[in-house]
Amino acid sequence: MARPRVAATVPNPDRDSHRLLYRWEFRQPGPHGYTIIGNEVNLAARLQSAIEPGSILLSHETNALVQGLVMTEEQPPITVKGFPKPISGYKLVGTYDDLVKAGRVVLEERDGLRVLVDLTKQNKTEVIQILQGILAHLRGKKKK
Repeated sequence: MARPRVAATVPNPDRDSHRLLYRWEFRQPGPHGYTIIGNEVNLAARLQSAIEPGSILLSHETNALVQGLVMTEEQPPITVKGFPKPISGYKLVGTYDDLVKAGRVVLEERDGLRVLVDLTKQNKTEVIQILQGILAHLRGKKKK
């Protein structure tokens, strides 16, 4: 059985989109149910065809809305039919809660503080050195 592909997009806030609310036009039902049309639907379909089954690809606008909740990885821009410029896509890696549980990231958050370390992209020794430098700065000692 094929795994589903999902693409997510929201309207561009610069194009009369009523504060990022979906403005899709519903047409009369056809042989397979209702049809949704519009630029955002077209973009979602194009993004869906550009990602491997079982993955989720977000548009730039959608990625900006969910940055604090999920980790994404920018993908190479894709040229898609119906859009004059290449489209940036972001592959969903997972929710921060799930990534912390899996041991992929270290995340500590408080009001005014956010420390996020992606352990797949950082050398632990270098991270420790950076954090020691931050601690020295907070203690009022300048690291040499």
